[in-house]
Amino acid sequence: MAKPTYAQLVELLGQTPQAATATAAAAAIPATAGMSNMDISEKSGILTITINLNGVTTPSSTGKSKIVASTRGTLKLPSGWKMGLNIFK
Repeated sequence: MAKPTYAQLVELLGQTPQAATATAAAAAIPATAGMSNMDISEKSGILTITINLNGVTTPSSTGKSKIVASTRGTLKLPSGWKMGLNIFK
């Protein structure tokens, strides 16, 4: 697939790529493959993580713990920071 032109990006996004990038940086971070039961957003240098602790749990690979939320590995944030998070009982 060829890279879109600047004009195509403006038409697709309804705004300039720079404005879309600023909007995306303030928006929720999209779920990665396997990420479960959490919403993550980053705005103005503040990272907000919301987890439903009453959510459905899944057993860990060993079966010793119940996982309620996980990034299932490392997640790269729009600011360049990286994070990994597991909430378990």
